[in-house]
Amino acid sequence: MFAQRSRQVRRVLLTGALALITAGTLAGCNFLTPTASNSGGGSEKVSTEVPDEEVTLRVADWDNSESMEMVIEAFEKQYPQVNVEHEYTEASDYQKTIKLVMQSENPPDIVQYNTPVRELGAAGLILDLTPYEEAYGWADVIPGSLLDQTRFSADGKTMGEGSLLAAPSTVPLVGVFYNKGLTEPAGVTEVPADFADFEDALAKVKASGSLPLQLGALDFGGIHNFAAVLNAHSDSDDLRSWLFGQKGADISSTISDAAATMQEWASEGYYLPSANGTGDADAAAKFAAGSSAYLITGSWNANAFEESLGDDVGFFLLPMDEASWPQVATASVAAFSVSAKTEHPTAAVAFLDFLYSKEAAPGVTVTGNLSLNPEGNDGLEGVNADIADAYARLAEADGAVIFPDQSAPALLDVLTGGLQLVLAGNSTPEDFSADVQKAWSEYHE
Repeated sequence: MFAQRSRQVRRVLLTGALALITAGTLAGCNFLTPTASNSGGGSEKVSTEVPDEEVTLRVADWDNSESMEMVIEAFEKQYPQVNVEHEYTEASDYQKTIKLVMQSENPPDIVQYNTPVRELGAAGLILDLTPYEEAYGWADVIPGSLLDQTRFSADGKTMGEGSLLAAPSTVPLVGVFYNKGLTEPAGVTEVPADFADFEDALAKVKASGSLPLQLGALDFGGIHNFAAVLNAHSDSDDLRSWLFGQKGADISSTISDAAATMQEWASEGYYLPSANGTGDADAAAKFAAGSSAYLITGSWNANAFEESLGDDVGFFLLPMDEASWPQVATASVAAFSVSAKTEHPTAAVAFLDFLYSKEAAPGVTVTGNLSLNPEGNDGLEGVNADIADAYARLAEADGAVIFPDQSAPALLDVLTGGLQLVLAGNSTPEDFSADVQKAWSEYHE
């Protein structure tokens, strides 16, 4: 339903299973309609009953997959009075044009959320979903670590506080795919319990003559790898404060530790020397061809890996430094926002809530993704079942965090280039950490 990360936009497949069932609606209530995101939020009352008259909703996103079409078909079957028009824009163009589109006189009713929505919310162009969050009971069933990813301060800079600008629709997980055809001959037969166990597994695979880790650090792959290691080394509260842009947050020492870990793995030969010249997609293709025991990447690759590796492919979240620590993992939500100019806010938000329903599940799972409704994931097998189990653990720990480059606009370039220097041994972890913290501080402070 939603695509992979491409260029400077994450295009994410609908993955990751929240233990989530749609809350009961408050049908029949004649409530007020909310205004834009600067309206004051949760003090307003809203209806969750879709009107009987015929309406048309325009849904804009950067994916044109079979999944979205199936979800729309299921929604229209449940609400025959609502016609949903799907408007697709290629990912990079979507990022460039979304601000102008939403400022126009006739914007789409529903738009796939990405970074510019923060600024659109601050400008009053995005509906504040906080009243609907309360009416539908989303906060009671969706982990706070997910809802807070689309909740922003009035200026759009600080995450986790203020207005809810988008409703989470899916959660892609960054974790560890592994090839049992290479791990088991190396003597690794169990999923590692803690970070030290994982490093022991890397050493065993290297000693067996296989490549432990495939890495594509030319673009996003280095950040995926870094994010997973950073999470494993982090205190979850400190990490979330930094990622969410809380004033005064500083995790420099943990950033340095994570970079030092990656530098050590490079020096040990756990990555190929060509990692800096390898793209994320190329690394995934090489793993699918059986070139390495492990690959740290997003769950959106699951079907492609299973098609190539069959029952040999598995998935787990990179374990924490201590097995007793609550699990933290990158699970940056895909989400949808509603235009403040929509003439049909109740129907538009009902479409967002429908994404959590059992009726939407067939469309969600058709391309190997996971439904937010656990009943929709019954019968999943293989690596998709592994991903569902991993997300159940993460949801229970409420340990979902965003990608580190989402914390400040300049961080994408700082992290990408800086990690390449670290991997090549041309920069110290301490210098890398200082550069990252500087870019963060310049934006937030």
